[in-house]
Amino acid sequence: MSDFDSLREDITGLGRSLKSYNDTAVHHLLEQSRQIDRLWDDNAELRDELHALANRVESLTRALPREAA
Repeated sequence: MSDFDSLREDITGLGRSLKSYNDTAVHHLLEQSRQIDRLWDDNAELRDELHALANRVESLTRALPREAA
């Protein structure tokens, strides 16, 4: 095998390695994006529940009888 063939195989291997790295990085970024979207959805649900609870507490405090000063 000549030096040219060896170099050519090394360059081909490097190309395959870079493609594999790129595929892995893209997969990681897509999964990270999905997880972030899921967290934002969870936060929105919690925010809505918190607002509903705050509205109920506010309604209950308005219904309490007040003592005359």
